[in-house]
Amino acid sequence: AALMRHTPAYTSQNLIATAHVDIQFVTYPDYPSLRFETSRSQVLLEGIIYSKSDQLIRSEIESLINNLGIADEDFSGLVRKWISSNDGEYIVVVLDKDSENFVMFTDILGRLPLFYQEFADVIIVAREPKFIISASGNITPDPVGIAEFLMHGYNVGGRTMTAGLQRLPP
Repeated sequence: AALMRHTPAYTSQNLIATAHVDIQFVTYPDYPSLRFETSRSQVLLEGIIYSKSDQLIRSEIESLINNLGIADEDFSGLVRKWISSNDGEYIVVVLDKDSENFVMFTDILGRLPLFYQEFADVIIVAREPKFIISASGNITPDPVGIAEFLMHGYNVGGRTMTAGLQRLPP
Protein backbone atom coordinates (compact mmCIF):
# COMPACT_ATOMS: atom_id res chain seq x y z
CA ALA A 1 0.00 0.00 0.00
CA ALA A 2 2.95 2.35 0.53
CA LEU A 3 3.47 2.40 -3.24
CA MET A 4 0.05 4.00 -3.63
CA ARG A 5 0.63 6.92 -1.25
CA HIS A 6 1.15 9.80 -3.67
CA THR A 7 1.81 12.42 -0.97
CA PRO A 8 2.37 12.35 2.81
CA ALA A 9 -1.34 13.24 3.26
CA TYR A 10 -2.32 9.78 1.99
CA THR A 11 -2.90 7.00 4.50
CA SER A 12 -3.48 3.30 4.03
CA GLN A 13 -5.88 1.05 5.91
CA ASN A 14 -6.16 -2.71 5.87
CA LEU A 15 -9.94 -3.07 5.58
CA ILE A 16 -10.36 -6.81 5.25
CA ALA A 17 -7.76 -9.44 6.05
CA THR A 18 -8.75 -13.09 5.96
CA ALA A 19 -6.98 -16.26 4.85
CA HIS A 20 -8.13 -15.65 1.26
CA VAL A 21 -8.91 -11.95 0.95
CA ASP A 22 -6.79 -8.89 1.71
CA ILE A 23 -8.35 -5.53 0.92
CA GLN A 24 -6.35 -2.38 1.55
CA PHE A 25 -7.55 1.14 0.97
CA VAL A 26 -5.39 4.18 0.31
CA THR A 27 -7.04 7.52 0.91
CA TYR A 28 -6.50 11.15 1.79
CA PRO A 29 -8.47 13.41 4.13
CA ASP A 30 -12.02 14.08 2.89
CA TYR A 31 -11.82 11.43 0.13
CA PRO A 32 -15.36 10.14 -0.40
CA SER A 33 -15.87 6.58 0.78
CA LEU A 34 -18.37 4.52 2.73
CA ARG A 35 -17.61 1.34 4.65
CA PHE A 36 -20.08 -0.77 6.60
CA GLU A 37 -20.92 -4.30 7.68
CA THR A 38 -24.12 -6.29 7.58
CA SER A 39 -24.71 -9.62 9.28
CA ARG A 40 -23.58 -11.34 6.05
CA SER A 41 -21.19 -8.95 4.33
CA GLN A 42 -18.55 -6.28 4.51
CA VAL A 43 -19.03 -3.41 2.04
CA LEU A 44 -16.73 -0.71 0.75
CA LEU A 45 -17.84 2.05 -1.59
CA GLU A 46 -14.98 4.18 -2.91
CA GLY A 47 -15.95 7.42 -4.59
CA ILE A 48 -19.28 9.16 -4.66
CA ILE A 49 -22.87 8.55 -5.73
CA TYR A 50 -24.49 11.84 -6.65
CA SER A 51 -27.57 13.18 -4.85
CA LYS A 52 -27.90 10.37 -2.30
CA SER A 53 -27.10 10.31 1.39
CA ASP A 54 -24.79 7.68 2.86
CA GLN A 55 -27.78 6.33 4.77
CA LEU A 56 -29.82 5.83 1.57
CA ILE A 57 -26.85 4.28 -0.26
CA ARG A 58 -26.26 1.89 2.62
CA SER A 59 -29.94 0.95 2.71
CA GLU A 60 -30.01 0.27 -1.03
CA ILE A 61 -26.84 -1.84 -0.97
CA GLU A 62 -28.10 -3.80 2.05
CA SER A 63 -31.33 -4.47 0.18
CA LEU A 64 -29.38 -5.57 -2.87
CA ILE A 65 -27.35 -8.01 -0.77
CA ASN A 66 -30.28 -9.31 1.25
CA ASN A 67 -32.59 -9.87 -1.71
CA LEU A 68 -30.42 -12.42 -3.45
CA GLY A 69 -26.95 -12.74 -2.06
CA ILE A 70 -23.62 -12.74 -3.78
CA ALA A 71 -23.77 -16.34 -5.03
CA ASP A 72 -27.19 -16.05 -6.69
CA GLU A 73 -27.18 -16.22 -10.49
CA ASP A 74 -29.57 -13.29 -10.73
CA PHE A 75 -27.38 -11.04 -8.61
CA SER A 76 -25.57 -9.55 -11.62
CA GLY A 77 -28.90 -8.44 -13.12
CA LEU A 78 -29.87 -6.71 -9.90
CA VAL A 79 -26.44 -5.07 -9.73
CA ARG A 80 -26.76 -3.77 -13.31
CA LYS A 81 -30.19 -2.34 -12.48
CA TRP A 82 -28.83 -0.70 -9.31
CA ILE A 83 -25.85 0.77 -11.20
CA SER A 84 -28.10 2.22 -13.90
CA SER A 85 -30.08 4.11 -11.26
CA ASN A 86 -27.04 5.45 -9.36
CA ASP A 87 -25.02 8.08 -11.17
CA GLY A 88 -21.62 8.87 -9.76
CA GLU A 89 -17.97 7.92 -9.76
CA TYR A 90 -17.58 4.82 -7.63
CA ILE A 91 -16.37 1.30 -7.03
CA VAL A 92 -18.29 -1.06 -4.75
CA VAL A 93 -16.76 -4.15 -3.14
CA VAL A 94 -18.99 -6.61 -1.28
CA LEU A 95 -17.41 -9.51 0.62
CA ASP A 96 -19.53 -12.41 1.87
CA LYS A 97 -18.20 -13.12 5.38
CA ASP A 98 -18.94 -16.86 5.35
CA SER A 99 -17.80 -17.90 1.88
CA GLU A 100 -15.24 -15.11 1.39
CA ASN A 101 -16.61 -14.71 -2.14
CA PHE A 102 -16.72 -11.13 -3.28
CA VAL A 103 -18.11 -8.99 -6.05
CA MET A 104 -16.80 -5.69 -7.35
CA PHE A 105 -18.48 -3.29 -9.69
CA THR A 106 -18.05 0.26 -10.91
CA ASP A 107 -20.37 3.03 -11.96
CA ILE A 108 -21.94 2.62 -15.39
CA LEU A 109 -19.08 4.44 -17.15
CA GLY A 110 -16.23 3.03 -15.08
CA ARG A 111 -14.99 6.51 -14.21
CA LEU A 112 -12.81 5.12 -11.41
CA PRO A 113 -10.67 2.54 -13.19
CA LEU A 114 -10.18 -0.85 -11.57
CA PHE A 115 -7.50 -3.27 -12.75
CA TYR A 116 -6.94 -6.96 -11.99
CA GLN A 117 -4.68 -9.86 -12.82
CA GLU A 118 -5.42 -13.52 -12.18
CA PHE A 119 -2.72 -15.94 -11.13
CA ALA A 120 -2.90 -19.65 -10.21
CA ASP A 121 -3.84 -19.03 -6.58
CA VAL A 122 -4.62 -15.33 -6.27
CA ILE A 123 -6.33 -12.39 -7.96
CA ILE A 124 -4.73 -9.00 -7.45
CA VAL A 125 -7.02 -5.99 -7.84
CA ALA A 126 -6.03 -2.32 -7.69
CA ARG A 127 -7.03 1.11 -8.88
CA GLU A 128 -3.61 1.57 -10.48
CA PRO A 129 -1.69 -0.94 -12.61
CA LYS A 130 1.62 -0.08 -10.93
CA PHE A 131 0.46 -1.72 -7.70
CA ILE A 132 -0.35 -5.00 -9.47
CA ILE A 133 2.89 -4.92 -11.45
CA SER A 134 4.89 -4.31 -8.26
CA ALA A 135 3.04 -6.99 -6.25
CA SER A 136 3.22 -9.62 -8.99
CA GLY A 137 6.58 -8.84 -10.54
CA ASN A 138 4.95 -9.22 -13.96
CA ILE A 139 6.53 -6.80 -16.43
CA THR A 140 5.77 -8.82 -19.56
CA PRO A 141 4.61 -6.40 -22.24
CA ASP A 142 1.45 -7.04 -24.23
CA PRO A 143 2.31 -6.13 -27.85
CA VAL A 144 -1.34 -5.70 -28.84
CA GLY A 145 -2.02 -3.55 -25.77
CA ILE A 146 0.99 -1.39 -26.59
CA ALA A 147 -0.11 -1.06 -30.24
CA GLU A 148 -3.63 -0.07 -29.15
CA PHE A 149 -2.25 2.59 -26.85
CA LEU A 150 0.10 3.97 -29.50
CA MET A 151 -2.64 4.06 -32.15
CA HIS A 152 -5.49 5.45 -30.05
CA GLY A 153 -3.88 7.05 -27.00
CA TYR A 154 -5.80 4.59 -24.78
CA ASN A 155 -6.43 0.86 -24.58
CA VAL A 156 -9.53 -0.68 -26.11
CA GLY A 157 -11.74 -2.81 -23.86
CA GLY A 158 -10.02 -4.36 -20.88
CA ARG A 159 -6.58 -4.82 -22.36
CA THR A 160 -3.54 -2.98 -20.95
CA MET A 161 0.10 -2.69 -21.98
CA THR A 162 1.06 -5.47 -19.53
CA ALA A 163 0.30 -9.09 -20.46
CA GLY A 164 -2.48 -10.57 -18.32
CA LEU A 165 -3.29 -7.28 -16.60
CA GLN A 166 -6.88 -6.31 -17.37
CA ARG A 167 -9.16 -3.35 -16.70
CA LEU A 168 -12.48 -4.35 -15.19
CA PRO A 169 -15.17 -3.26 -17.63
CA PRO A 170 -17.98 -1.02 -16.36
